[in-house]
Amino acid sequence: AFPSPVSPPIPPPPAEPPFPAFGTQIAGGGVIGGYVTSPTSATLHSVALLSDSLGWLVGSADTILKTSDKGVSWDLRTSGLPHPCADCKRYTWYSTSWSSPDIGWVVGNYASIIHTTDGGSSWQQQAVPLGIPTDADFHAIQCVSASTAFIAGSSGAFLKTTDQGATWIQKVLPTAEADIFSIFFVNSQMGWAVGYQEPGDESGRLSGTADGGETWYPQTYEGPAVTLHTVFFYNATFGWAAGEYGTIVRTTDGGVTWSRLARCTQNEALYDLIVDLGPKYGFVVGEAGVMCMSTDGGAHWFDVSKSSNRKALLAVQAWGSSIHSGFSDPCWESSVFAAGHSGDMVAFACLPASPPPPSPPYGWQWQNEPPQGNGTGKWEWLAKTP
Repeated sequence: AFPSPVSPPIPPPPAEPPFPAFGTQIAGGGVIGGYVTSPTSATLHSVALLSDSLGWLVGSADTILKTSDKGVSWDLRTSGLPHPCADCKRYTWYSTSWSSPDIGWVVGNYASIIHTTDGGSSWQQQAVPLGIPTDADFHAIQCVSASTAFIAGSSGAFLKTTDQGATWIQKVLPTAEADIFSIFFVNSQMGWAVGYQEPGDESGRLSGTADGGETWYPQTYEGPAVTLHTVFFYNATFGWAAGEYGTIVRTTDGGVTWSRLARCTQNEALYDLIVDLGPKYGFVVGEAGVMCMSTDGGAHWFDVSKSSNRKALLAVQAWGSSIHSGFSDPCWESSVFAAGHSGDMVAFACLPASPPPPSPPYGWQWQNEPPQGNGTGKWEWLAKTP
């Protein structure tokens, strides 16, 4: 079911660029990052960036956020659903996925699925199959078209729809009681799932399917088994997964073999990852505000957070990304966006050394120093004024 070419050796790592402490600006170009103003203190679990300006964030306390200006400002919303039971907490939304600016899903605790066909103006709750526990957590959703989507979560929950969620069908994972934290499908047939690793049980930590989730094949990597929190594929050949203790593994043969990569952090868990083999940039985020970057297509990673000592970052994505690719414009404005605990939001940018063309007076902006301008300057994040 899976191809089996020989994996090429990993080349030597590139020289680590001279990054300053996280949050400072770089004169002369380079990748920088900075925390930006957030309208919420809710934990933000998932980000979906649909175009060069439109994006969504979802999280705890029934939080749903929308931006139409590339993350400079966010409109705080909720699902509008009543509490699932009299003594229940509010909904926590763990994942969101969109097939277009109008059609999207959000999933969360209490086995909850909501769906919109009008760009988030209204949300409709969708029914789950009998047998799914009412207290199940749906950790991940991915739609591969307007009609076909997959959901995975706790207690081995794995669901599929081919009719835009009118009906969801439960499928079987290799380990029935596995907690699945992340899924990634490159098309309606080929996908991967990662999650909780029980001691002595290798099935379910990393699995692949080639028939749309009907059957799953356990996959392994060298070294001790750990909980993996995220999986990402650039295409059907190149993929990555990351998790506890700074673990990052990579496949270059569609999941037939996986190699453990050198860690960019020793102790922190990693929660989300994105790689683009075009410009060869990659970002992974995790505990304590850790942010690691790759400049060679995900073969080597280095820490660019410089011990920021912030709260965990749980989600990262690139502006203008599609389901299967990454950066549409890697060296302009806030190309990459991350979010996490306490509403923390981070904007990354791969910025050119020279001033950009005229642009709106917000986002990453070139500031001349001194004001009269003498050929020098720096990049600064400017919030959008009301």
